[in-house]
Amino acid sequence: MRPWRSRRPWASWAVARRARTAGGDQGATLILALVLITVIAVAIAGVITVAIANVRATTAVREQAAQAAAAEAAAQVAINELRRGVYTGASGACFGDTDTLDLPPLPDGTTAATVQCTYDAGVSSVPTPLASFPYAVLALPQSGSDEAGITVNVQGEGNQKPVAFTGTVSTTGTIRAEHGITAITNGTLAAGTCEISNSADITVAGVTLDRANPDPAYCQATVNPPDALPLPSGPQPTAPTPTYVTATGQPQASCDANTARITFQPGVYTSASVLNNATNLSTCGSAQTVYDFRPGVYWFNFNSPTNSNNIWEVTRGTLVAGRPTAMPPQPVTTFPTPACDEPGGGVLFVFGSRSQWSISSNARVQVCAMAPTAGQPPVAIHGLRQGVGSVGAQTGCVTASSGNENGNNPQRCRMLRVDGSAQLYVRGATYAPLAWIGVNLNNPPGAYQGSFVGGVVARRFDLTGTGNVSFAMPFSSAPPGPGQARTVVHLAVYVCPGESTCSTSGQHYLTAAVGLDDPSGTPVPGQRQVSIYAWNATS
Repeated sequence: MRPWRSRRPWASWAVARRARTAGGDQGATLILALVLITVIAVAIAGVITVAIANVRATTAVREQAAQAAAAEAAAQVAINELRRGVYTGASGACFGDTDTLDLPPLPDGTTAATVQCTYDAGVSSVPTPLASFPYAVLALPQSGSDEAGITVNVQGEGNQKPVAFTGTVSTTGTIRAEHGITAITNGTLAAGTCEISNSADITVAGVTLDRANPDPAYCQATVNPPDALPLPSGPQPTAPTPTYVTATGQPQASCDANTARITFQPGVYTSASVLNNATNLSTCGSAQTVYDFRPGVYWFNFNSPTNSNNIWEVTRGTLVAGRPTAMPPQPVTTFPTPACDEPGGGVLFVFGSRSQWSISSNARVQVCAMAPTAGQPPVAIHGLRQGVGSVGAQTGCVTASSGNENGNNPQRCRMLRVDGSAQLYVRGATYAPLAWIGVNLNNPPGAYQGSFVGGVVARRFDLTGTGNVSFAMPFSSAPPGPGQARTVVHLAVYVCPGESTCSTSGQHYLTAAVGLDDPSGTPVPGQRQVSIYAWNATS
């Protein structure tokens, strides 16, 4: 039998317990060390990640800068080649025997580039015996009114956005530059006074006017209004009701959502609702609709005492006025369309009494002028100073000198208005010396394709742009005078990073609209006058 052993004393048990506890503390220290190592590793990994991201960003910026340099250099080379050449669009190609100019990489880079040149017949002008109409814009505000003659307030990317006017910009009152760059090329400036804000500039032939003390030769000038432009003689028949054609080209009794083309005939229109039923109602006009105004003279004689009843509204679809051949039933995809270059067509829109025209939303409109009266420039839109036949002279809010469009009395209204993302292209003079013309662009899709090609005469002319507004061509341009010629081309620049050659399948990086003026009508290599109307990076 084993001898009896007493239990361990309490003190010995406590010492043993402390020993066990001491061993647990050593495990916790290991855990803390592992946590600390993990945190440091994560921090180091984060620093490395940020460093790698910065290196990649720097590399990307350098690559982008190299591409930008290559694209701009290619465009400059192409412009210089055009200046040194004799291309006018009449025959041949932009660069000798080709419309494509291939450029190898810059000496310090690896990005090749290609420039594709396209002739713009819609804006170009060949020597003509027509009388000179030098005004890109002429404004004739009524004396004693509170209105400026010309106001330009274009905001967009950056602090300033250039707007090109080709020809003389003139007003008997004030030209007010509120935002952006008003760039006058191939003409001069003549105004009673100039007001230039700190967010705006006015340049004349590349020279920027002093904001505080504008050159008095430009801003204290005497302006003599030109003689009135005549109207063509002839009868004023009542306009027939618009006719409707289905998407398959079949006649249709009335308009519905399936209508693809609506045809209008010349004559006198006395009710805006007749036009609005075709170009404004959602049950009729749509984004796919083509409004085909046949060649001839259109008289608009709306005379309701309620101003809103005198507004012809185009809010959707594509309107082409003056194309000699019938418009196709499918939507027009090219804008401006080549309608103005087809012989035998053209229209004249005459606005009398209280008539107004509003183009808004996503509507796209092109108006082609008729062949001009001998010794006169072609006129596309005419505001009546005096009544003709059954159509009265402009009156009412269209000629009011005070108030605004929102209800003040007497109310002042725009005879011609372009709002939102709509686009208006007019080939021929727009002549409305008693009325207000206003264009208010709001983030149009891409570069604005509209233009007044042929100049504008109005009592008041406003251009406002908000959002991302840029211009694909001069906003308004006077036609060259007798013996002069102008060639306008669009340059598309493609870049190919890391390549020694490039083609139009590369990255489309830059677009530019360029004008080449030949005062004698015949190109003189190296002496052609170059104007940059638009310069837009696409990437």
